[in-house]
Amino acid sequence: MSPPPAFNLHRIQNGTSPESLLDTYQRERHPVAARALRYTMAQAALGRRMPDLDLVTAEGPLRAFELLHDAKPVLLNLGAPRSLDITPWADRVRLVEASYEGEWELPVLGVVSAPGAVLVRPDGYVAWVGDRTDMALDDALATWFGPPRTGALG
Repeated sequence: MSPPPAFNLHRIQNGTSPESLLDTYQRERHPVAARALRYTMAQAALGRRMPDLDLVTAEGPLRAFELLHDAKPVLLNLGAPRSLDITPWADRVRLVEASYEGEWELPVLGVVSAPGAVLVRPDGYVAWVGDRTDMALDDALATWFGPPRTGALG
């Protein structure tokens, strides 16, 4: 990754680097900024009500709000099947593998890309948004639903 643009500009003005060095900034930093923007937009769904999406599960189609009928938190995995393991919280949180085609329409934010996973509180509000590469899931589970259960069930 190239140094900050001001540093590069100084090197170009002094003749120690070619002008083409300035072109690397867009190519290197733009994808990182785009990922950060998508992540920020998805995170903005925290504190918002879960949209009532038309989901497809192994048991067939259902609406997202149907998952909340038993007043139990739900981790909705919209990413790769079986990529999330919430075994230490399985007695308190329901894991649902599902798919959703399309983007989400959120109030104020507008259209955002669907995240890989969403942790939904029993009241229908989003507690966490991300994917398995975001290790904050365990923190969110512990914050909202208590410490992980250790040991085997007896």
